[in-house]
Amino acid sequence: MILVHDPRLVHPPAMSVFNDGPSGFSTAQAHQEFLGLTGALAELGVQPCDLLHLTSRMTLDELRAMAAAAVRHPPGRAEEVQQNLAAMPAGELLQIIVERPSLTLTPKPGLSEISPDSESESYTLQPLYGLMFPRDHVLQVQDLCFVANFRRDERQAEAELVALGIRAARPQLDLVRLDSFFEGGDALACRRRRVLFLAHGYRSDRRAALRIATAIAGRGWSTVLLPDRRRARAEFHLDHWAAVVGETLVCDRERVADLADVEYLTPEDGGQPAATRLDHVLEFLGMSLLPVPREVAGPFGFNVLDLPEASAVICSRSAPEMAAPLRELGRDVVTVEFSTFESNFGSIHCATNELAEIDE
Repeated sequence: MILVHDPRLVHPPAMSVFNDGPSGFSTAQAHQEFLGLTGALAELGVQPCDLLHLTSRMTLDELRAMAAAAVRHPPGRAEEVQQNLAAMPAGELLQIIVERPSLTLTPKPGLSEISPDSESESYTLQPLYGLMFPRDHVLQVQDLCFVANFRRDERQAEAELVALGIRAARPQLDLVRLDSFFEGGDALACRRRRVLFLAHGYRSDRRAALRIATAIAGRGWSTVLLPDRRRARAEFHLDHWAAVVGETLVCDRERVADLADVEYLTPEDGGQPAATRLDHVLEFLGMSLLPVPREVAGPFGFNVLDLPEASAVICSRSAPEMAAPLRELGRDVVTVEFSTFESNFGSIHCATNELAEIDE
């Protein structure tokens, strides 16, 4: 066993089962893949922490408030819905919010003969995606934990619930609630060099990236801001086309030219980023760049989880050719089956949230 100072927060296995239309997502298969990932982490000495652990420490009033935030109901029914939620114990609220986040109660005409309140059952609890996929809007660097907004207004309740859960379960963290858009898949960290690579484009905006960069500068971290000038449906986060393994930035070879010009912010810059070149920054940091052809990485070969304490990288079995460049970087390669999650554009790094240097 290794001493772990950066436990990973891993989401339960129901990421996109609520998507409309045909989907390759199977909850049963996702559960097996989830167990495979957590089992691999455990063998490497990493203790996963699921969202039930986070939310179980929330107060009953907080759970009720978050459940109510997910409710869609006919006009004028808010008071009745609140009364129904108020009657539920904490265990049932947890099940609704986390384990079974889609619940539809519909009125049945036949019930009116035996139940005067059958109409009160006609409301729906919408799925809170972020509870199943917390990396969507959470980023932690040392004791700073950022919770950001989404571009879709209907998803704000997720961010609020995760923030409450983190406050309850990890009070040692300094929680920063961002008022702009950012998603954790647009962040890659090199802890040894204390540098964070942040992409900004469609899913994450520059304002949020700058606020994160300024905040972590107070902890002695530098930030490289990478403008994402290309948006592909299957490559909407930085971790779809780049990874940090040890002190190497691994990147899709076709994207290297796009990254020539970056912004760099250091603890001495007073929050003002400077325009520079990526190769100059990497040379200054003592890091290297490894371009990898897309035909080697495949769709999910860059979406890896580096565990430097264990000298290992966890990656998907769908990218077998990626093992060779990862081993060249001095890492053992641990592969897990993750095809169900990949059917909805999620993968290993997407499914984890690095909680760095925090002791349990």
